[in-house]
Parts: sequence; C-alpha cells; structure tokens
Amino acid sequence: MTLFLAGCCAATEILLLTGRMFGTERKRQTLSSLLTLPWTVGMIIRQKVLGGLPVLFPWLLLAIAGLLGAWDLILKELASEFRNEDWSWDSLRDPVSAISYVVLQAVLFLITIAWLSLKIPRGALPVAI
Repeated sequence: MTLFLAGCCAATEILLLTGRMFGTERKRQTLSSLLTLPWTVGMIIRQKVLGGLPVLFPWLLLAIAGLLGAWDLILKELASEFRNEDWSWDSLRDPVSAISYVVLQAVLFLITIAWLSLKIPRGALPVAI
C-alpha cells in the first residue's frame, strides 16, 4: 500500500512539475529570452526536468520505507518466482513489452505536457490529458 501511495504521489508531482515547468518564465515574461538561447527546445525541456528532480525526493523516501517494511514478504515472493519460472524469452516477452509500452507512453505524455506548456499559457496538463 505504501509503494502504491508513493507511486501515486510521484506521478502527481511529476505531472504538476511538468505542467508548471515554464510558468515562471511566462509570469516574468522571460520565455522569449529563454527560447533565444543557442539550445534546442528538447535541451531546454531536459534541463528543466533535471532541475525539478529534487521535488521527487519525498516520494522516494516513502517508497524506500515501503520496501523496508515489506522486505521479508518481497524476498519470499522473489524466491518462489525464481523456483517456479522457466525464464525463457517467450515467458518474458509479454511483461517486458507491457512495461516498456507503459514507460514509453509516460515519457511521451510528459514531453507533450512540456511542449504544450510552451505553447499555451495555462492548462497544459488538462489539454494533454
């Protein structure tokens, strides 16, 4: 439950951070000077995202606390999985493709929100959704 709560907090923080990424530049009217830097828009977005990563520190502590609280259960579950699974590519293909699809969709969603926050003054998150 703690890991689920930590994941929900992380997703909310990331979405709000990305939606408000260029809000300060719009408010102070420095967005035009930011875009005149000799960087691509992708590099500017990447720098903004890396600068906002410390916001995710509290949910990381919550996730670590959840892992430590259920450590014995996690080890027992992993041990039973290693004993019962054949680990061939056919058995791993579906979970790997599902996880990679979700991760790639999340990255695309964040890039869309960041790009929309450059184009419209308010409401990039609802428009992206």
